[in-house]
Amino acid sequence: MLQHIKKANCKGTLDPYIPPWKRGENISSFEVERIVGKFSGISEVAAVGVPAEIGEEEVKVVVVCQANSSIKHEDLFEHCIRKMPYFMVPRFIEFVKDLPRTATQKVKKNELRDLGITNATWDCEEEGFTITRGGSTNRNLWT
Repeated sequence: MLQHIKKANCKGTLDPYIPPWKRGENISSFEVERIVGKFSGISEVAAVGVPAEIGEEEVKVVVVCQANSSIKHEDLFEHCIRKMPYFMVPRFIEFVKDLPRTATQKVKKNELRDLGITNATWDCEEEGFTITRGGSTNRNLWT
């Protein structure tokens, strides 16, 4: 019984990888969070996989901004493009006031995953960006 409970908690808080998705790569959520967290004005970040149209998963980052900080989705996306391999760049970005936490203050990634795409989620593809292996987008952010 205890082992079953421990596995359930690990799924929600300690999963170090976003499952393989349409680009065919295993992505470290810790690495995505580390790179996104270096962007100026970010207090906290959590990276999760969310269902894609094709049945695999896309990367979503949920970001808490520092007080008095104003970050544009496009600027954070451009930072990701410049700092990450193409397959790690998050398709979705969402700004929130707080991340959901357990009693021991671990981020409840399972809740963020279950939340999926909301009205507040920014989608790079809906904004006209396309991430490719060759390092280009429709908006010419790759240099």
